[in-house]
Amino acid sequence: IFCVALAFLYLASVLSVITRSFVPYHIFYVFYGGAACAYGCVQRTWYQELAVIRNRVSSFSVRDCTCFCIEDRPVVYRNIVELMKACMVVDASSSTDEALTAFD
Repeated sequence: IFCVALAFLYLASVLSVITRSFVPYHIFYVFYGGAACAYGCVQRTWYQELAVIRNRVSSFSVRDCTCFCIEDRPVVYRNIVELMKACMVVDASSSTDEALTAFD
């Protein structure tokens, strides 16, 4: 849809340059209106996807995630704990549970 909006704008620009004296100027508002509608559709779709992403992130919990291999879960937890301690989000003496809670 974004490409359609760009095509409308490009076509309107080209036509306005080529036919400035042959075509009434108000006809170009149709092309600009089409471009604006297409751009609005693109933005609406993007913001809907963004709302879904924010909703999923707000309810994220590392404890509810699934691992392909269940033996990897302790490794993932250990890496998250190390990251949280290295970024100084939690104290260096914090437990694994405290670091995972801070990560959530």
